[in-house]
Amino acid sequence: MLNWAKNDKKYYFKRAYDFAFKKGMFGLFLHYSLFFPELVNSYIHRGKRLRLSEQYLRMPIFNQNIPHYEIYFLGPLKIIRNKIPIKSINLKPKEIALLLYLILADKWKLNTEDICNNFWPGKKNPRHYLYQTISKIRRELRLSKNYLQIRGGEISLNFHYTTDWLKFNELTAQGKALMQVGEIQLANKMFRRALLLVRGEPFKKMYDDFSVNMHYYITSQFESVKEKLGIFR
Repeated sequence: MLNWAKNDKKYYFKRAYDFAFKKGMFGLFLHYSLFFPELVNSYIHRGKRLRLSEQYLRMPIFNQNIPHYEIYFLGPLKIIRNKIPIKSINLKPKEIALLLYLILADKWKLNTEDICNNFWPGKKNPRHYLYQTISKIRRELRLSKNYLQIRGGEISLNFHYTTDWLKFNELTAQGKALMQVGEIQLANKMFRRALLLVRGEPFKKMYDDFSVNMHYYITSQFESVKEKLGIFR
């Protein structure tokens, strides 16, 4: 049945999976599915839920093509996965805020307690909300558990990404360097390119401490660049 699945991934893979699970042959299914990693990946990357352990999904054969994301949040959220835009992203402001918290932390492992204290202070069971939100982010970004994991009180990010905020900082750094050597016109060009990345208000309708602080910091950087353009025109 897995052989047939090569021709119809959506149908035959699910049939083989359901049959093995019902008949108590799931171990055999896992063994043979190692010969068809593209089928497993194609299914879980669409956000489908499978009873596959994190240890199984962490095997190198399932992680040969780590996804790459371009995340644009200097305005309405826009995400491109492996050079293909995700057309419909159904994330609420707090869910977007958690995603931005993860990608802006500049480290691969984050403490779940710190995250819960920021997003769900005073809640009786904040980890419940955290798990729900992470699951929603995985589904909307088409990420499997091995790329966004919660283990031992830590969240691990195992995928590649870039952001428009990173590009903004790169351009403004280039502009400042050019200013220091007297290349005012080139500096202004870099600053204008940076401002073109701003499509709206970042962290809109996000009221946790992290989001409020980042909103203030990022918008102040926008104003700083505008001031430089006003001085050096």
